[in-house]
Amino acid sequence: MNPRTFSLYSQRLPFVIDFLLSAMRFLPRRSLTRSAVTGSLLLTTLCLRANVYPTNIKVDGSFTNITVAAGSSVRISYILNEPASAGVIVKVLANGTAVKTISLSAGAPGTLRGTNTVVWDGTGAGSGPVAPGNYSLEVTAASKGYSVWTQTTDDSADGNTLWEGRGITVDQNTNSPYYGRIFLANAQDNDPGGNNWLGYHVGIVKCNADASYADEGGLSTGGYPWAGDLYSPWHLEVSADDFVYVTDFTTNGQVIRWDATISTNSELRVLRPDNWTNLSVSLSGPAISGTGTNNELWMADSASDQGILRYALGTNGACATNDPGTTVVAIGGSLAGTPYDVALDAAGNIYTIEFRNASGDPDNRVFRFAGTNSDSTAPLTNADWAVGAKDDTMAGARGIAVDPTGTYVAVAFTGLSIGTDGCTQILYATNGAVVTNLDLGVLIGSTSVHEDEDCAWDAVGNIYYIDNYYGAWRAFSPPGTNQATTVALATLQVVGSVPGIPPQITRISVTAGVVTIDFSAGTNDSVTAFGIVGSASVAGTYLPVSGATFSSIGPGRFRANFPMGNDQYFRIVREGTTPPPPSAPSFTKIGLSGSNIVLTFTGNTSDVASAFTLLSASTANGSFIPASGASISQISPGNFQALVPASGPAQFYRIKK
Repeated sequence: MNPRTFSLYSQRLPFVIDFLLSAMRFLPRRSLTRSAVTGSLLLTTLCLRANVYPTNIKVDGSFTNITVAAGSSVRISYILNEPASAGVIVKVLANGTAVKTISLSAGAPGTLRGTNTVVWDGTGAGSGPVAPGNYSLEVTAASKGYSVWTQTTDDSADGNTLWEGRGITVDQNTNSPYYGRIFLANAQDNDPGGNNWLGYHVGIVKCNADASYADEGGLSTGGYPWAGDLYSPWHLEVSADDFVYVTDFTTNGQVIRWDATISTNSELRVLRPDNWTNLSVSLSGPAISGTGTNNELWMADSASDQGILRYALGTNGACATNDPGTTVVAIGGSLAGTPYDVALDAAGNIYTIEFRNASGDPDNRVFRFAGTNSDSTAPLTNADWAVGAKDDTMAGARGIAVDPTGTYVAVAFTGLSIGTDGCTQILYATNGAVVTNLDLGVLIGSTSVHEDEDCAWDAVGNIYYIDNYYGAWRAFSPPGTNQATTVALATLQVVGSVPGIPPQITRISVTAGVVTIDFSAGTNDSVTAFGIVGSASVAGTYLPVSGATFSSIGPGRFRANFPMGNDQYFRIVREGTTPPPPSAPSFTKIGLSGSNIVLTFTGNTSDVASAFTLLSASTANGSFIPASGASISQISPGNFQALVPASGPAQFYRIKK
C-alpha cells in the first residue's frame, strides 16, 4: 500500500474552531490494488433483525405493466442485497389471492445476492394456464440471520469504492422503481487506473442494493459545476417522493435537487444565497420531512449562530425567494456550539450533532430535541438527551441518521485530530445510550483505523456508512432472522382464451349418508362452472346428481356435497358439457411367470393401479367375482399388470374399473 501526505479537510473558513492537519497515513483505499475484507466483527448482540430484501422487481425486463397471451411464460427478475439464507417465495396473485406460488430453497438460483431471475410458466396452482385477467406479483426473501451485526458488502467491489465520500442515503420508497437505490457524494477526483471505479470521480454515485451500478449509469454530476474540493458535493438526502437533495458545502450550503437518476434536466436550485441570513452561514444537512407539497427542508448552520433551520418548500419544490428559514433549535442551551448535521424521525423529533475532535472535550456531541414544539415561534433550547461529553469515541461527528422505526440513531465519527477513534455508532433514540459500535478499532482489510463520514438506513433496517480512511461504503445487517416482501410495480394482463382446465377428483368420502368430493380445476374458475353426474355402473349412463352443492376451498380447489343414493360412480363436469365415455381397460398380453399368471392391460394415463379389480369366472358366461390372491401394479402411465396364482382350474378374466 502506498503512503501519501494529505490534508484532513480543515473545515474551511469561517470555521475558526477547527484545525488544519497534515499526516502521513497508509491508506488501503489509495492503493489501486485493494484486498477483500478479512476481519471478523464481534459486536454487541441485539434482538434485531438481519435484513435481506428484494428490490428492482421487473417483469420481462420492465417496471411497467405488460400484456401477455394466455399460457405464455414471463421472466420475473429482482435484486437481493444479500443471499436469502432461508429461501425466496415468488407469488402470482389475482385480486390479492395467490394463484401460483414458486418456492426456492436457500442456495438455489433465485436466492443469491445480486440479480435473480425466475420464470413463471403462466399456469396456476394446477397444471393448466391461468384465465385471462390482471395479475400482480410479489417476492418474499427470508434470512436465517446473524448472531451479531455483520457486514454484507465487499470493500473490494467496484460499486463500494469512493475516493473522498462525503454523503450517503438510501431510497426507502417501496412504490418506486428506485426502491433500495444507494446515492453517494464523492467530492474529489482521483485516477482509478484501469479499474471501473466510478467513485473516483466527482459527482453522485448511484448503486443498486447489491452495490452494482444503476441501470442508466452509476455516476452523474447532474450538470452542476461541483468544486471537487472535498466539500462539493457534500451530504445528500432522498425524499419520500424520490427526489435527491444534495448540499454544496463549498458555497455556504446551497441545496440542489434532482430526480432519482440525477438527470441534468431535472436540476432545481432549492436553497440559494437569497435564503441566507448572512454570508457567514455554512449550512450542512439536508434533512427532508413531509411529502408532496408539504415538504420541508432542514439544515444545520455549522458556522454562525442560526442553529437548526427549517424551510417550507413551495409547490415548485424550492424555498421561497428571500425566505431565511425559521430557527427551530437555537444555540445557547444544550447546544454549546454549532450543529453539524440534522435528522428527523417520523414523530418529528430532531437529532443533531456537534463536530468536536479534541481529546477530552467536555461538551456533548449527539442530541435529541422533542419535535412537539417544532412549530412554535420560540426555538427549542433544551434537549431531551445529550451524550458524548469527554468521550473520544464520539470525536469528529460528521453525519447522523434515524432508522425508519425511530428506534435507533446512527452517527458517523471521523475521530480525533490524531486520526484515531473514527467509527460509526448505533444509539437508542429514546435516551442516546450506545447500542453497538460497528467498527471502533476493528480490523477491516489491513487497518483498524477508520474515518467515518456519513451514515444512512434503508427501509428494512440495514445501516450504511462511508469509511473515508479505507475509501469504501459499507452495509451492515443487524442480528436476527427476518423476511421482507416487495410487491412488483408492474402488473400482468393475461389476454386471449384459455380452454377450461379439466376438473380432477382428488378425494372422496362418505359421512352420515353425505358424499363429499374434493376436486381441482382452474384457479379462476368459480363454483357455478361445475356440475356432478353419477351412474350405478362404470359403463352406465351418467345423469346429474340431485341435491349437489359446490363450494370453493382455495384457488383452483373445490368441494361437492350431496346425499348418497344408488349411484356408485361419479364425474365432475363443466356445466353445458357432456361427460366423455369411460376409457375401458383392454388386455394386451397374457403369460405365465413361475406360479403366477401375468396379465398386462391398458387404461387411461391418469389411472392408478388401485382403480382396477381383476375378476374371474370358470366359464365365459359365468358369474365374475374378484379373483382370489390377485394383485395389480402400474408398469408406466396407462400400462398395468395383474398377477394371479396359476393353481386351480382354468379361468376366464376381466378387468373392472
